[in-house]
Amino acid sequence: ALAVWRLRTMLADDRLHPARGKPDAAGIVLFALAASTSLVWLSSAGHRFAWQSATSVALLASALAFGIALVRVERRAERPFLPIELLASPAVRYAVLTVIGFASAMFAMVFYLPVYLQLALHSNPAESGLLLLPLTGGIVAGAALTGRIIVWTGRPTAIPSVGLGVAAIALFGLAVLPQTRPVLIGLEIMTGLGLGSVMKKNLRKVFPDH
Repeated sequence: ALAVWRLRTMLADDRLHPARGKPDAAGIVLFALAASTSLVWLSSAGHRFAWQSATSVALLASALAFGIALVRVERRAERPFLPIELLASPAVRYAVLTVIGFASAMFAMVFYLPVYLQLALHSNPAESGLLLLPLTGGIVAGAALTGRIIVWTGRPTAIPSVGLGVAAIALFGLAVLPQTRPVLIGLEIMTGLGLGSVMKKNLRKVFPDH
């Protein structure tokens, strides 16, 4: 109910802008095909089929073909689904690279930390799930704190660098320190705070007027 109320208040202030040109249906289809083919190849090669197998080569070639076709279609579309010219902006390009690093670390933690907890610390599935809460809580707190710091200082440039540095130190600690539960919880909170500092700043960098 709270989410519905919040969405209604946000939509009440939204302004509709007239659209020009036809919707980019071809771009949407090609993006879905390129992304899904790439994911199938990356997730299956090496254990479902060999990297050098005909299936692997066919999937890779298909992904590249769909990607090249997507770029060509998007350059000609009146209303492109994925505006290629945006990547020419240094702000957008660096933001995309930063988010790729952030998302890689975050999803690796979310997917593999429970496995590590069960195999190395002999936690049960319920306990390993609960031990993810410090990480997710740190991400939420880091995002909220980053927004406040940007408002107070007006200088967002160094925040993601510092945050990713903190997260890297915490991840290194997870790799080398003896993993007792208090140490694990503390390092998870550090990782979450560092990762949480990335998204808010990048949104403000790409959309500075919102």
